Amino acid sequence: MGCIGSYTVSTQWDLDQISNCVSIGGDLRIDATTFTDLNLPNLVQVDGLLEIKDNGYIYDLNGLLLLESVGSLAIINNDSLGSLSGLTFLNSVTGSLTISGNLNLLDLVGLGGVTSTLAGALTITDNANLLSTMDLQFIASFDGGVEIAGNAQLADLLALAGRTIISSDLVISNNAMLRDFRDLGYLLELTGNFTIEENAGLYDLSGLSCLTNVTGNLTISDNNLLLDLVGLPGGGTCLSLPPSSIPPIFNVDGDLSITGNDGLMALVGLNFLVSVGGALLIEDNPVLPTLAGMENLLSVSGDFILNNNLILSSIQEVWMLSQVGGSLTVTNNPMLCQNQVGLLSSQITSGPSLTFSSGNNLGC
Repeated sequence: MGCIGSYTVSTQWDLDQISNCVSIGGDLRIDATTFTDLNLPNLVQVDGLLEIKDNGYIYDLNGLLLLESVGSLAIINNDSLGSLSGLTFLNSVTGSLTISGNLNLLDLVGLGGVTSTLAGALTITDNANLLSTMDLQFIASFDGGVEIAGNAQLADLLALAGRTIISSDLVISNNAMLRDFRDLGYLLELTGNFTIEENAGLYDLSGLSCLTNVTGNLTISDNNLLLDLVGLPGGGTCLSLPPSSIPPIFNVDGDLSITGNDGLMALVGLNFLVSVGGALLIEDNPVLPTLAGMENLLSVSGDFILNNNLILSSIQEVWMLSQVGGSLTVTNNPMLCQNQVGLLSSQITSGPSLTFSSGNNLGC
């Protein structure tokens, strides 16, 4: 039967009241229960949000075996949940999809039948033992953003495999076992912000060589095993286009921030970078010696900031840079000769509005 309205289930009695529902016209929240068996054997459709949250004893979702469609799905903080295989017949999630904080969840088997477009966000966060996102690869598109973060054992990005365009923000953060971006090997364009930060095991950016345009900000921050930026368009092999058809150009329409990468020794991989539509920030990279890799940079529309790069000794590599729309700030780079700052400022024919310089080497 069709059940009108929204329901919250926290006791066995609550569950029994909707056990005959074939559809629920609003939201269904199953929160903070103490039972082990989530038995809704007739449920096929939830028009609103299906939330399964803070249930300490539910170990599978086999009681939802007939479920085919939900508006949004949130599975959050279910410490005993080890499998989503009970969702095998689920094929449509039209809002957002959140899998977060499920301590014992190893994979997303059960979600492989979802082929709809997500109008909301895809959020895969803080699942301590999650090994793979492979079963999300058939989702048509993610229109509300993608965040894959805080999954300590996750070694792949297969949810994003084969996609040429991601039309939203993408955050890849704090996934300690992630080594590279090879699962994004076909990605040509990202129409949002792209954040790569605090991935402790990330050692290169392989897989991003097709990416010619980021329409938002690109942030590469606090990835301490990252030695260079090889894998970006100037330093790798594109899978989705033959080499002759790859444009030798890479644009970031927003800000480009390269900060706090303790092992970063080279900017090789930015060889095709021509323009930055916002600010360019290179900061707190303690073993970065030069700007080699940025030889083709022509313009920065916002501020250009070089700050606190402890062994940076050469910035002459940006010899083609002729436009800075904001200020030029070069500070606290103790190995960088101050006269290089003057040379850089003088070669910029359009802007900068102001040049700030301090804490560099005055003795050479």
